[in-house]
Amino acid sequence: LRRANSAAFGGLSEITDIAQAVARLGLKQVETLVTTMAMKGAFEVCDPNKQEYLRHLWDHSLIVALGAQRIAETKGFDPESTFLAGLMHDIGRLVVLKGIDDLQKGNSIEITQSVLEELMDTLHCELGQRALEAWNLSEELQHIARDHEEICDDAKDLAMLAVQASDAIACKLGFHPHADPELTLLEEPSVELLNLGDIELATLMVDLEDEFEALRSML
Repeated sequence: LRRANSAAFGGLSEITDIAQAVARLGLKQVETLVTTMAMKGAFEVCDPNKQEYLRHLWDHSLIVALGAQRIAETKGFDPESTFLAGLMHDIGRLVVLKGIDDLQKGNSIEITQSVLEELMDTLHCELGQRALEAWNLSEELQHIARDHEEICDDAKDLAMLAVQASDAIACKLGFHPHADPELTLLEEPSVELLNLGDIELATLMVDLEDEFEALRSML
């Protein structure tokens, strides 16, 4: 109901009935919202220090998902599946972190922050793909989880390009494991292939922060 009455979907009148909310959002958007809420529950571990890392990882995944969805809407391809691709592109980092958390239960194994980050960077793509395969999710989602760190030069691989462009935007906005506010977005290959211009990017960044805060408050 909150999503249906939010600025992104709000109509002329407030909706107070679940059936009307579903009709306004559409089944694909409802499915996306349910998946997002289910994913949020997975971003928890016992260690409070790792929990803080997971909070940042969740914020990163959510803002990349929203950005990829907005790009898909602008360029005319499936926004809901692209949202899910953005939400799950870094799922391998969650797998690594939860694996380490399980390993440390009842053991005195110390893993420094630098080692943790190296494990994340090295393993998250392969483990992300394997996790999505085990969950019987689509080959496209698996492909994006596995290859999103590689430069994509295929102008037809729209979902991948949207996720990579949104990931770069998240990096510039500070919602990224390796944030870089000085990043020049127009030099990013994915941004070039999607033909995203200065004004389009500036508008997207402003809208994205607002939409992110609104959706995060609902979850």
